[in-house]
Amino acid sequence: MKDRAGLLISSAAQAAATARPASQDEIDAAIARHERAVTAAGPAKAYSDRSLLAAETIEKCLAAGDKVMIAYAAAMARTGLSDRTVRDAWAEAQRFPRAAWAAALTPAWDDQERRFFVDSIPGLSQFVAGVILERGGRLPVAKVAHVALAQFQLDRKHQAAIERWVRLFRRQYRSEILLATNPDRSKSLLMPGHGDMAAGLDFLDLVELDGSPSDAATLETRSGRRQLLIMREVYSRAMVAILEPSESTDATGRLFIKFHNAIGLMKTLRTDRGAFQSLRMRAFCERAGIHLDVVAPFSGERKPFAESGIRVIQQFLEYERGFRGHNVAERTHLRGRLSMAARRGLSEGEILRVALSDSELEAHVDKFLTLEADRPRPELAGKSTNQVIAEWTARGGRARRIEDEAALLMLLAPSGVGTIGKKGLRAGGRTWIAPALGALSGHRVEFRQHPDPNRLAIFTSGKVPRFLCIATAADALEDSERREEAIAARTEFQVHAREIRRAARKLIKGIGNPAEILVSASNSDGRSKVVSIPFSTPALIEAGKGARAAAASSAPDPRTAVAASDAAWARYSRLTRGASANLSDGDALFVRVYETTAAYRARIARESAAS
Repeated sequence: MKDRAGLLISSAAQAAATARPASQDEIDAAIARHERAVTAAGPAKAYSDRSLLAAETIEKCLAAGDKVMIAYAAAMARTGLSDRTVRDAWAEAQRFPRAAWAAALTPAWDDQERRFFVDSIPGLSQFVAGVILERGGRLPVAKVAHVALAQFQLDRKHQAAIERWVRLFRRQYRSEILLATNPDRSKSLLMPGHGDMAAGLDFLDLVELDGSPSDAATLETRSGRRQLLIMREVYSRAMVAILEPSESTDATGRLFIKFHNAIGLMKTLRTDRGAFQSLRMRAFCERAGIHLDVVAPFSGERKPFAESGIRVIQQFLEYERGFRGHNVAERTHLRGRLSMAARRGLSEGEILRVALSDSELEAHVDKFLTLEADRPRPELAGKSTNQVIAEWTARGGRARRIEDEAALLMLLAPSGVGTIGKKGLRAGGRTWIAPALGALSGHRVEFRQHPDPNRLAIFTSGKVPRFLCIATAADALEDSERREEAIAARTEFQVHAREIRRAARKLIKGIGNPAEILVSASNSDGRSKVVSIPFSTPALIEAGKGARAAAASSAPDPRTAVAASDAAWARYSRLTRGASANLSDGDALFVRVYETTAAYRARIARESAAS
């Protein structure tokens, strides 16, 4: 029985032998079609050239005595066409004269856009494109075709046509599919990078801070998960890294101290993440003379040097025992080194062969970064980081550095804000006392953790805090010590109160009566004068009549008033002639009240005038 290759050779030879020669009309039509394709220089011309090259290759191979299958293989290798396309091109070329091969192999769609079966059915192309995008462009071609056939109830003979359309769509719109289905990767691959973000910068002008989960596990916890934090200087690409359980202000402080001691104090620190821009970190940067530049979250293009630095370290971690993989697929592959039976009962660290602690892995990273600093970099004009720094120093450059390390540690220490109460300062679930706090009851202060866990450094609150005292945890003192602290605090409060009252009296003295000051400052002519005209209504006229009649009927008799005034004066005179000690309570009250009346003052004035 003949093998498959023999069958193909026989069928190809038979097709070539039995092919009907092309008529003159077909030859003329093919030549005209070819001329239009050449003029348009479109896809039809490109397809014709490749088919012609395949036919010529087969012709040469057969002339050299090669078998048909070898000739077909050589044509496919040279043109990139499929086996079916090559055999069809050769069969079509046999029908035409040698001089008309180029015309014979020009496709019938000429210079027009090639029409696909998918485009001929309304809505099918949009549906297929939607399926591709909905699955992130990862659904296999055959499955996309199956969905389209089911949705439009098409015959399975159209599956190959739909698959061709899908392949062409993916090739033609590769960038657009990536933009629509994978924003992060498209940003990394397609976002323009025409400029240089390090242009115009000097050493330590800008440092970028970022963090990422480490791809290597450690022995510190069962999961071994750790966070990789880095600071990278943009001008020289110098880099410092640490490993911490999480991104926190304390971790950022340790990273800053490590960077400061190794390189220097930056002018601007750029970051975009939560703990990196906490209130405590903002306050530290402001007090240390550092401009904190916070960019939008998830904007790696705004800090590309830190992003690339993390990528460099993660690639180095591939060499470490305990490497977890950069993604789930890699991690699954690493776990697959052991069978399920062998993995049974083992921790994640044992499966991944974790062998280093946090400090040991960080030491390995430090040594790797030392080697990186000596590696020539194309972005630095072939120089290494150390060479760039050496040249900057030779030009007279000097890095800023905080000489008082204790002050730096105090600025970075865990801190908070609280209000001093009667019992002292309440913070961290403990009560903190000191004699100096006695004079600060009710004041809001800032506190920072002392190296001794039983002490706190107390500062005034504000942009430039002033040191006040060192407070001690009350539960860390003996009873006698607490009693002495309480007596000293009470004494401080009393001295402070006396000083406040003395200062208040000095301020109040000479002020005078505020009401008199206010009245004397008033201007009687200050009001606007309004011109008025008499106005009344019948109701107002009648109401006035009633008011005047009521006043006339209730007016007291002047003679009665004079008689009452004389009687009161007579009683007052009689009571005041005797000893005041003999007066009853009612008579004494009458004397005091009568002396405040206008009648009394008028009588005294008349008698004084008569005398």
